[in-house]
Amino acid sequence: MNSDIMPIKAFGVYAAILIPVNFILVSFLLPPMLVFYDSNIKHRSICGTPKSLGTAERGQNYNESPSDLLEEAENRCADNFFGNYWNTAVKFLRWPLLLLFLAWGAYAGYIAKDI
Repeated sequence: MNSDIMPIKAFGVYAAILIPVNFILVSFLLPPMLVFYDSNIKHRSICGTPKSLGTAERGQNYNESPSDLLEEAENRCADNFFGNYWNTAVKFLRWPLLLLFLAWGAYAGYIAKDI
């Protein structure tokens, strides 16, 4: 914050504000969010596969642990989201997204000429 160069001084002020705010948010919001997740969300099913469903009920190999099945279900859920929903949305919105990023780049270039 002792620099005479304005962008460096602004970054110093930004960092001086950001670091304590980040510490406060992590210290005070993360523990309640973890408790809320453990008590309300963790027991729900993932992509239609109940977490309580063991290897015997699914007819899987008995050598697989339930945590392996859960990880497999989570991976399927991510594959399903990014393979289907995300790609479909990006393909459907490709032209508006392209125009948005071109406009954003033009505006950033316009502002950058003043630096």
